[in-house]
Amino acid sequence: MKKGKKIIVCIVLSSLVLFILYNVFWIGWRINKYSQYIDEFQTFTKYMSYFYDDDQYLYNVKLPDYLSYTGNLCVATHDGKYALLIWPKFGDEYEYGVQLEINKEVYSIMINKNIRTYDPQYQELISPYQDTIEDLFNKANEMCNI
Repeated sequence: MKKGKKIIVCIVLSSLVLFILYNVFWIGWRINKYSQYIDEFQTFTKYMSYFYDDDQYLYNVKLPDYLSYTGNLCVATHDGKYALLIWPKFGDEYEYGVQLEINKEVYSIMINKNIRTYDPQYQELISPYQDTIEDLFNKANEMCNI
């Protein structure tokens, strides 16, 4: 075999091995990160989405799509007007957001774990719902140990 062909074959095989290793890492991370959240949940879409309904709150776990690291957890009031979304990150880190239905308008707002908005103009909007959001955080902690 010519030297040029050997180099091409090595590059293709190396790329294939790296892709396989990346897939194995991703599968392991996904299973390790999300399996802890779905123990008591029912399957909505196998290997993708799980839910739990306790008559007062709805819980949902959306696993990351193929080769993505972004999935989420959600706790919502049964009427769907208030929801807390949680995006697990590497380690024990999370990002949070709330969805609030106010006067038939839905607002999606990123917050931190102290229920403070990153954009100060939205803090006034969520302040009247502080207790509801705290309750959603407590429910998320009870169900998913957040």
